[in-house]
Amino acid sequence: MRSHWDVENKLYWRLDVAMNEDDCRIRRGNVKSFFEIIKSGQYEIWGCEIMRWIRINILKCTLVFCLACGFSFAKTPCTNMSDKLSAAQRDSLQNNIKRQLKTERLNILEFFKEQNSSIVYIETYGADEAFVFYSGDEFKDDFITIWSGAAEISEEKNIEKWVKDHVPYIPDRLARCFAWYTIYRHD
Repeated sequence: MRSHWDVENKLYWRLDVAMNEDDCRIRRGNVKSFFEIIKSGQYEIWGCEIMRWIRINILKCTLVFCLACGFSFAKTPCTNMSDKLSAAQRDSLQNNIKRQLKTERLNILEFFKEQNSSIVYIETYGADEAFVFYSGDEFKDDFITIWSGAAEISEEKNIEKWVKDHVPYIPDRLARCFAWYTIYRHD
C-alpha cells in the first residue's frame, strides 16, 4: 500500500509494504519518492529484511531483461557472413556437392562466404550434417575438405586452428565463424 499527502503544496510519499503474515513493514516518514527510499538507505525494517528481498527481485528482473535483450541483439562471428543463395545458385551448388559426395539427396542448411572462401553446411540424410569447405568457385570446383561432428565450448580455438591448417588461405573471420557455428549452432 502506498499513500501520499500534500505538505505546503509538495507531494510526499509514505511507503507501507506488507509482505507476509509476519507483517514486515518499511516505514519512512516524509520522502519525496519511493526511489529516494532505495537510494538513501534511511529506512526502518521490522520483522524481516524486506529491502533485501526487493533489491534481489529487482536485480533478478533486470538480469532476465538484459539477457533476453542481449541474446536477441548479440552479434556473432557469423553476423553478415551468411549469404543468401538464389534458387539457381542453390541448385547449382547442390548438384556440385552431390556429384562429389555421390549422393542423390542433399539439403543446404547454411552458406557462409568471405572473400574467395566459402563454407556450406549440408544435410545428406544418410549421415550427420557436415561442413564442406571451398576456396575459389564453389559452384564448379571440388571442395577442399569436409568436417562433421559436434564440439564442446572448450574446443573452439582448436577447431579454428584445424580449419586454418586444412583450408589454405581461409580468412580469419570465416575460420572464427566456423569454430563458433560448430559449437553454438541450433539445428
